[in-house]
Amino acid sequence: AAKVVTLKELRASSSTSCILSWEIQGSGEYIEGLYIRYRDLSGGSQQFNMATVLNLDTTSYTLANLRKYTKYQVFLVPFFKTIDGQPSNSMEVQTCEDVPSAPPDNVEVRWLNSTAAFVHWSPPPPQHFNGILTGYTIELRDSANLEVSKMKVNSSQTSVLLRNLTQGTLYSATVRASTSEGNGPAAHMTVRHTPAPYPVVPAPRLWHVLLVVATTVVIVTAFAATYYLRRKQAMTKQLGHLSVPVNGTDLGLMGGVKEALWIEVPHDNHRKHMTLESSDYAEVDTQNLSSFYNSRKETLTPYATTILVPNRQDSCSE
Repeated sequence: AAKVVTLKELRASSSTSCILSWEIQGSGEYIEGLYIRYRDLSGGSQQFNMATVLNLDTTSYTLANLRKYTKYQVFLVPFFKTIDGQPSNSMEVQTCEDVPSAPPDNVEVRWLNSTAAFVHWSPPPPQHFNGILTGYTIELRDSANLEVSKMKVNSSQTSVLLRNLTQGTLYSATVRASTSEGNGPAAHMTVRHTPAPYPVVPAPRLWHVLLVVATTVVIVTAFAATYYLRRKQAMTKQLGHLSVPVNGTDLGLMGGVKEALWIEVPHDNHRKHMTLESSDYAEVDTQNLSSFYNSRKETLTPYATTILVPNRQDSCSE
């Protein structure tokens, strides 16, 4: 069937409304009204909203309460009683730009020194742009609400440096996002720099000092005791390996020659049996015997001298 209604024009009238006009073919005898179907194309939704026109004497209609700077698809459907007719052609329209409906996010101040600070922020949520962001406006006022500075930056910049600040003075700063329609709502913050006090080092508590001293004493005592015991053990081992040196001149102190120790040299016929048996005598440590290694040859000189004079007979006695 031929289309009864033709959509002739669709244009945006504001950031939240658009105007459409149409034309009805023929007499329109069997047309009771028109359904206006429209949907938001920005979100990918397939659900259509609907407005109803019952006055056929008019050929235009204004759709209101639309989203700002949003693209819509619109078409018409004639109806009679409960029967829907052939839909008209469809058109698309985008509502006008508007100022942003939300302030910038995550505004913070980072001090560079006592007279300069960086102000950082993030863009508003995309659904609140309401157009194409053209930049940001930053305004700084003092405690008397007098304007100290005002600057504008492009939309790609999200920080500015505030200079020549007075230490200890309270400032108020605002950041606004902008579109071609103007500035949006402001994000407010306070800017104040006070010198940090010198850090106070708390005095150590008495029990802390006593604990450190006691621990030190215990460690030193344990170390000294360990060193003493090891030194004593080392000396004991050295004394246990020492042998008593034996000299031939000491035999008289042992009670005479009869009580001295004599080693009888075995005969040749008995040595063969001794090689298979262990020795019955103690071994002598020759390294510690001075008679073997530290002996010195004594000089064979008399320890006393006298003059022997032969007897002479007196020549006068003859």
